[in-house]
Amino acid sequence: MSKVLLADWVFLRAARDVAVGEELTQYYCDVRMPVEMRQKELFELFEFKCNCSRCAFELELEGGPASGALKPWKKLYSCEVPGFHPKMGPIQASQLEGLVSEAEEAAQSVLKSRSSSSLGLEAHVEEQWLLWPLVPALQQLALRLRLDGRLRESAEARRKAEKAACSVVPLSNLHLRIQAELLLTEARRPDSATHKAMVSKSLACCRAAYGGGFHVWQSLFGFRMPKASSDLAMQLESQVLEEMLCVISFQWQQVEKPTGPGCACVATLQVSCSAFRSIDTIRLEASPAELLVAAPGATDARISCPFRIDIDTLQTTFSKRRRRLTILARGC
Repeated sequence: MSKVLLADWVFLRAARDVAVGEELTQYYCDVRMPVEMRQKELFELFEFKCNCSRCAFELELEGGPASGALKPWKKLYSCEVPGFHPKMGPIQASQLEGLVSEAEEAAQSVLKSRSSSSLGLEAHVEEQWLLWPLVPALQQLALRLRLDGRLRESAEARRKAEKAACSVVPLSNLHLRIQAELLLTEARRPDSATHKAMVSKSLACCRAAYGGGFHVWQSLFGFRMPKASSDLAMQLESQVLEEMLCVISFQWQQVEKPTGPGCACVATLQVSCSAFRSIDTIRLEASPAELLVAAPGATDARISCPFRIDIDTLQTTFSKRRRRLTILARGC
């Protein structure tokens, strides 16, 4: 569940579908802190010891016999590499790569050295939780590589950071900012398929986190993107809106043919759609050969008439409970 603060409002949005009766949880402290600091703060402020899966995972990892090998990982826990080292001088991109890689490999080696785990976590979850503390350093590395023109390596580092952030704080401001930086990098690469997939993902995550569509995305992230990315986002949003429109279903019923001189054909048309809210929101246009039915949130329905109708004698009734418009038509 993501939390967004806007002035005096707090917006909580679920990151996935929520089952009926399922408990919703929200973190009480800064999830970027090491587990010892989180546990200490929670006990001092709220007088309880957190036993969530992530806390249990890190406590088990750091309490194991090989925990001493975690030193490079702990040194980069939720922090960037200083730009100037007292012995090495200004940090070069290659040195930054080495420090991040060393921290990542150290954590992976400790994870693999465990004999067993009682937590029952999936391997990919543990791997992302290991990378989560390295997100600031990964972003620092990705920016440095992008400035050096190494776009492929920059995208790889940013993608690691995005996956790790998604595993801990999905659809948060941090997660979507990392995603936007990844999109900026991908927009400069020639792979159009990857670029399109990233724009689509960014739009979907923005819609899930903040609501709205293209205009919200454009205000938050799109204004930084190349024109090609913004144009593609607008095109994809139009496709999504078309897919989201409700379909108007219809069926002609009780078609009665003339029974004698002076009699006209009579037919009843049943038109239904979940987008129908009231008779005032439904637009009906008629010609002797065709009817057009439209409503906000629905695709227009063009309906051929079984015979030429007298548009001056059309009669309509609407059932709000059934979301159904009934049209009585007579032949001319």
